[in-house]
Amino acid sequence: MSVDQFIARLRETGVNCNIANPYNCFVENIDQTAEACCQRNLQLSAYLKHRLESARFILIAEAPGFQGARFTGVAMTSERLLSNAQGFVTERDILGQEGLFSRTSHANACRNQAERQLGFTEPTASIVWRAIMEGHRADEVVLWNTFPFHPYRGDYPLTNRKPTLEEINYHAGILADLRGLFRANCRVVAIGNVARDHLNHLNVDATHIRHPANGGAPDFRRDIEKLFIRAECQRKIRK
Repeated sequence: MSVDQFIARLRETGVNCNIANPYNCFVENIDQTAEACCQRNLQLSAYLKHRLESARFILIAEAPGFQGARFTGVAMTSERLLSNAQGFVTERDILGQEGLFSRTSHANACRNQAERQLGFTEPTASIVWRAIMEGHRADEVVLWNTFPFHPYRGDYPLTNRKPTLEEINYHAGILADLRGLFRANCRVVAIGNVARDHLNHLNVDATHIRHPANGGAPDFRRDIEKLFIRAECQRKIRK
């Protein structure tokens, strides 16, 4: 399967209520235009293609959030990260090129002036990308989720909820296809206990690291550094 075929599968996948598929959905006053999903597909395509030959780790969290992949198409990545607004990562670092990013969230969906001007930001995404950029490893890591779409609560699309096991099982083939895009020795890493448990349920062998939320940022940064140190040691031993 190619990246284009993978994204076509995402785009063509139907979802139940209380789930938004960022790759085909349009919600008035939430998405900026009816073509917003096409922009997110474009951004995900560039993100994945930029890492096809260089990725060493696939870091997997639980599910997309409304402040992140819901509007960028890229897991654990917010609009403000892609717009270079946070200073420590650039669009080129994430997508492999400049001038591709375009905001897809509607200003009416925003809760404050900063969001209306700059788009959404997600604390976890910022911590993850800062840790990746500390080692200049942007193209060595692929970010993804055990559940590929955005689950939300009730009739409130700008909320997050945990996906059910039934939902994860139903869409498990998408995770398998994502892994198939990358080299066989690209190691899967679960971010947090919930992602670890979901991957165990899906019989996916994964290294486990601390989730950065709830005071876990220092441990998360330490665990990321250890991953790369061990990988480099193993590479030298193989030589």
